[in-house]
Amino acid sequence: MTANVDSTCRFAKNRRVYECVFNSDVCNAAISTLLVIFICIGIGAALRYFSWRKKQASELNRRLDRVIELLEGERG
Repeated sequence: MTANVDSTCRFAKNRRVYECVFNSDVCNAAISTLLVIFICIGIGAALRYFSWRKKQASELNRRLDRVIELLEGERG
């Protein structure tokens, strides 16, 4: 049985082993798709992280403003 270029799996010649031969176009498409998915996940994670940092900074600023108001109230 000869291997067809488009087939993904075939029986190895003179063996009872079923081996897979990957089509380079299919592999390249799969790798490209996975790369795009990982890039999108990374961008989403970065956006969530910076949004969280902004929220933390605004919360810290509110607390510092409250402390400053309390300290100014004790002075005056």
